Amino acid sequence: MNFELAGIHNAVEVSESTWNSNGSTPLPGFSTPFGGGQITGLTAGVHYYVCAPHASLGMKGKIIVNSIAGINDMTDGGAKIKIYPNPTSGKFTLQISEPFDPPSGLEIFNILGEKVYDFQGLNSQNSNEIDLTSVPDGIYFIRINDRKKIYTAELIKQ
Repeated sequence: MNFELAGIHNAVEVSESTWNSNGSTPLPGFSTPFGGGQITGLTAGVHYYVCAPHASLGMKGKIIVNSIAGINDMTDGGAKIKIYPNPTSGKFTLQISEPFDPPSGLEIFNILGEKVYDFQGLNSQNSNEIDLTSVPDGIYFIRINDRKKIYTAELIKQ
């Protein structure tokens, strides 16, 4: 990933709590010099970053890295999420099995990082039918937040 920044800005990885408080205490994660730079080797998950000198002004962002493995199933600690059919022509089923903290929401992003679907209140004990017939064919990233963890998966619409 390349950061192209003005000479007075940098990007420093911080914890979620530091990010939420507009702080600038760095993690041992990535950082760029002033003016930007390239970062590599990010692991799957959410990476929070700030411009260290301007964090108190809210200059911050998130990088969401999705794993390309496990396109159809997401598992973690017994919770299992199935997505079928994948690839889809538009409508697909999202099935969540117990144990799972009641999810607060489902978000779907295109490959440019633009949110194309947002739904709050997923049913964690039944199937949820999702309709993406109105979005163009392509690769999409599903993110489910169960208030404790964030689960991600890839969906192909063709």
